[in-house]
This record gives sequence, structure tokens and C-alpha cells, in this order.
Amino acid sequence: MAVSLEVASAEVSKWLDSKKISQAKRENKLAGNIEILTNAIADGSLVMNPDDFTFEQTLKFPLQADGQPEVPKLKFKNRLKVGSIQNGMAGNRPGDMIANVNTVIAALVSLPKELVKLLDTEDYEVASNIAFFFMI
Repeated sequence: MAVSLEVASAEVSKWLDSKKISQAKRENKLAGNIEILTNAIADGSLVMNPDDFTFEQTLKFPLQADGQPEVPKLKFKNRLKVGSIQNGMAGNRPGDMIANVNTVIAALVSLPKELVKLLDTEDYEVASNIAFFFMI
């Protein structure tokens, strides 16, 4: 369901409030990331659950791995423990930012990294910007 940019912006602000991201950081470092999430909410591809501040992303290009059921949506957790990210980092090369972002996405949506790698770049843009807020 598409909403106005104003409503979408308010939703992102509520999510950022739940994560305790300072206003200064939002304005100085995160404006581009916030804009991507706002646009995704406005176009209806990203929805925030107001009860627990989780996101659900409807994929423009559903994930399909050989012999596996199609994954049409990603459901993102609102909180992560460092250990769940650290465990997933095993095997990532030092400095491999894409692998590290994929690891965070995989932890947030409870899917294997190999499946996350199959995300189309259009869908990856939104997912990676959500993951970014767990890496700052």
C-alpha cells in the first residue's frame, strides 16, 4: 500500500527513534539511507509494523533458489545480538563490505547468506540500507 512521502518519513522516524539514532546523526550522516527507506515505504514495497518496529519488504524480484520455495518477502528483525552477526562473518574476507552487509541482512531476515546473494540489485538497495543501521 503506497503512502505519501510525509507519512513514509514519519514511519522511518519512528523506526529510527526505536533504534535510538540521534537527530544529529540522522541529518549529518544518514540522510541518503533514510531517503531510500522513506521512498520504499512511500511506494509500498516496505512496511513497518508499528507494534514491534519490524520491517517487511515485498521483493520486486522474489528470491528463488534451485529446489527451494520462492521467497516473495523479507521480514527484518528490529534488534540483533552482536554474536549473531559475528557468527555469520566466519568465512568473509577482511574488508569485503558486500559480504559483511550480506551477513547482516541474512541475520536480520533469518535466511542463509547464499540466498541473500541472489537478491536483485533493486531489492538489495532497500535491504542493504536497513542493514546499514545495524553496522553503525
